[in-house]
Amino acid sequence: MNVISSQVGTGKSFAVNLLPETIKNKKILLLVKRLENIAEFPNFTALPSLPISVKRYLEAKSKDSVYTTKWLDQLNLENDLELKIHQAYQDYIQECNSIISNNQFIVTTHAKFFKSNLSKEKFDTIIFDECILDSFFEFQTLKINLPDCLNHFKFLRSKKRTSEILSLQEGQTKTIILSKDEKILVLSILDISISNPTLFSKKYPNLKSNELRFLEMLLNPVHILMKGNEYCILKESHLPTDKTYVVLSATPLLPLYEKLFQDDLRVLKIKSPKLSSKITRISENNISKTDLLKPENKELAQKFIADYRNNGFKVISYKGLKADLHFYATTSQNNIKGENLFILGTPIPGSDYFKLFVTALGIGDGKDCNFDLIEKTRIKLSNQNSSKSYNSTYYYKISKKDEINELYYLLAKNELIQAIGRSRPHEFETIIIIFSILEIPEYD
Repeated sequence: MNVISSQVGTGKSFAVNLLPETIKNKKILLLVKRLENIAEFPNFTALPSLPISVKRYLEAKSKDSVYTTKWLDQLNLENDLELKIHQAYQDYIQECNSIISNNQFIVTTHAKFFKSNLSKEKFDTIIFDECILDSFFEFQTLKINLPDCLNHFKFLRSKKRTSEILSLQEGQTKTIILSKDEKILVLSILDISISNPTLFSKKYPNLKSNELRFLEMLLNPVHILMKGNEYCILKESHLPTDKTYVVLSATPLLPLYEKLFQDDLRVLKIKSPKLSSKITRISENNISKTDLLKPENKELAQKFIADYRNNGFKVISYKGLKADLHFYATTSQNNIKGENLFILGTPIPGSDYFKLFVTALGIGDGKDCNFDLIEKTRIKLSNQNSSKSYNSTYYYKISKKDEINELYYLLAKNELIQAIGRSRPHEFETIIIIFSILEIPEYD
């Protein structure tokens, strides 16, 4: 794994688009975050999107089950509508295979790479444009009957393994990684639910749609958190280990790549060019997501937004406020570059997601994160995230473990850097105003 880090708007996409002019012997797959980003790479051949008719059919079938193309094997080809869906899917597969076979440089999305049957083995090098964090993990909250799920598995009927899962306490996390034989059993249950619904209903009467979705998630490593009568689940994706990977990002989350690739990781940090924009951060005007629960604070936030918008600023803030973009939906958004920008708030990750993420990285358990005793204080930064003048930062402390506090800061800092980057501050002379407590050494 090769991680190349440089600020937003410093030429990463431009350099990648020149690869077809310089590389002759390698088959390259480029992966972008959004469909609209594909147009930024005209020297690459784009894979087609799944036909709308096929997508709608799969979505309809998955409402009471799992989302899988195996539903297409059950199409009734004597039905005109289903025959058209079948033909559309076959044409799609044929076009994908033709493009992969006949082109050296191909572009598609992170989602297609992680969530489809894309033939990854045919590529020598795979380039991710932007960090893989949001694509590699899938977070869901499901209300499931976990005892009924476990009772269908002989391998989970052992007292030890069953008790480990069923004894989960509120706020505690647990990782489940199935063996090959266990996955075969899960697949057999999922196959019956699709190929023979009548038999499935008789054999597994207590397995409803959410239980099936949970079983489907178990085919990958999952981390679960009990929350009331629901379970929060963080599912990992799979990365083939025999490939050369390159990640190009202004905000690569290095603890993730260190966990996935360990010694097989190389990091290159490119020095940023001179900043063109004027950036001002006012920490005392920060309004947190918790602050917004009070009507007077929400009214103040709306006033801030209205005032800056009236002065020609684009706005990035929390979901639920009238902003042009919202936190955690900013990466690869290029529609406000060159604009003056107002950023309101501190993009703190959700507590349930964060507990599971800490578990996934192996640096702690959900119980190591105490959001009830959250406090603002100085937290330590490790060598890779600090400098001679910046070895700590003022932020929220949620754990006795420095590594967890630093991760909590990094996730928020990276999102704020992405927000700042939407106006392309190294390219354009813009004004960027930030109301946040986050200290950002790259811009402060």
